[in-house]
Amino acid sequence: MTKDTFTDKLIEELCVLAEKTIRSYIFSKFSISDILYFNITVDAHLLDDGQLTFDVNVELTLHPKFSQNDVEAVINEAVEKCFKELDKRMSNVEFM
Repeated sequence: MTKDTFTDKLIEELCVLAEKTIRSYIFSKFSISDILYFNITVDAHLLDDGQLTFDVNVELTLHPKFSQNDVEAVINEAVEKCFKELDKRMSNVEFM
């Protein structure tokens, strides 16, 4: 893929997809009443060689009844699912 493949609109769409995937996954695992703080940041970087990279940051604080290990495991699962969805979506970019 070249830099021209990734329009601003497509990059924005991919960032929104990443955020929605993570949010949906987290809400499927925890009740909203158990979530004390939740923030997702997705940054896309278009490199000179045409590669598009993503930085994903998830901050999640839950009710104290959950262990930090539970939180970290679910965050890792959510981010993994996010990157799978991004890979799937980006594999279709050439055909657009």
